[in-house]
Amino acid sequence: MYADLTALPTCFNLDFSPLDDSKDASHAIQTLQMGTRPVVDYITEFESYAPCTGYKDIALIDWFLHGLNNALQDDCQHSYLMPTMLAEWKARAGDRNAAYLMCTQFQSPHPATGHALLLLQVPNCPTAQTLRA
Repeated sequence: MYADLTALPTCFNLDFSPLDDSKDASHAIQTLQMGTRPVVDYITEFESYAPCTGYKDIALIDWFLHGLNNALQDDCQHSYLMPTMLAEWKARAGDRNAAYLMCTQFQSPHPATGHALLLLQVPNCPTAQTLRA
């Protein structure tokens, strides 16, 4: 048993903490996917693991891009002036996602399905693609 309650958190952490924080963070960052959640949530989760991996910026950039959803990844990589730092890539993803959302926020739903369809090319917007909202 524990001598007092102050020893409990220390013993708990020793018994239940990950054996190798770096290895766990590396695995988490390599399998992290944005999916359909907001890009800011993906970036926040990515940032929570990145410092623990021990990876340099160039490796983190590869894993960051790997986890973005395909449409956003393509849009970020085909925009002018390729970023060279991780912070620039995160900003690019946020900016391109925000631009896309601005272009699609006034879409009316498709009459048959109720899903919004993006079929227009709007100046200064990411590449138009058919998207079910």
